[in-house]
Parts: sequence; structure tokens; C-alpha cells
Amino acid sequence: MITRSTLALAMIVSTFTSVPVLAQSSPQDAMRFISTDGAPKPAGPYSQGVAYGGLLYVAGQSPRDPTTGKQVTDSLEAAANRVLENVEAILKADGLDWSDVIKVNVYLTKPEDFAPLNVVYAKRLGNAKPARTTVIAAAMPNGSLLGIDLVARTKK
Repeated sequence: MITRSTLALAMIVSTFTSVPVLAQSSPQDAMRFISTDGAPKPAGPYSQGVAYGGLLYVAGQSPRDPTTGKQVTDSLEAAANRVLENVEAILKADGLDWSDVIKVNVYLTKPEDFAPLNVVYAKRLGNAKPARTTVIAAAMPNGSLLGIDLVARTKK
């Protein structure tokens, strides 16, 4: 339940941080589970994407080909294109595109892959410039060269 003091606090936080405070979801708002054949089936008990409260959370995607089930490991560029295709398929399944993406997390296994990733990333995202964090991880599951997860605004 939203009280006047909660709203006042939200307005103060929003004013001082320049970050909009999202409206509280009501109990009847249901999570929507997003699924598409254009991205690999989850390797465990999770969803490709979950939409709730005006946001779509896309689970970590690897450069696994959804048709063959094999990781793309030929080159960082090929792997980056594949993982971005997987993410795009999930976005499209909810009627979204890169212009709706707010935040991207990228996980690489080698620091030297940062520059070639940026070339593929910039070409693929075009004018979209979401916030991004890149982490160098010691290893990724199944020998993956990289992984990406993200948050986007929904239109539903």
C-alpha cells in the first residue's frame, strides 16, 4: 500500500538522485514469462526473460546456437554476433528492440576481447546507447567466450 509519506519519500529520492522512481506494482500485476525459439532454451530452471513492473529482465545469454545447441567459439566476433542475435530474439518476442534497452551487463573471459566486442556491439546496437557494465570473468559455462544479460523497458 502506498501512503502519502511513501510518495513524499519517493519524490525526494527522485529529486535528489535524478533517477525516476518507478511506480509500485499492484499485487494483481502478473509476471509475464518471455520465451522464443529464436534463442537457446534455458540450460536450467529459469526463463529466457521475465517482464514485470514495466521492465523486461533478459537472462544471461551465451553464444549458443538455438538450432544446433552448440557454442559459437570460432572467434569473438562470431560469438558476439550470436549472443546479440539471441538477446534480440528475446527482445522481439516481447515487441521490443535495442532502443528499449536500459542496462546491459557483458561478461568476457579475456580483457583483449573488449575492443573487438565494442566493434560488433556498436554496429549491432546502432544509435541505441544503453548503460553498460563489462566484467572480465575467470570462466564462462560450457566454454563460452562471453555472456550478456540486460534490462529493458516494456511497452505492455
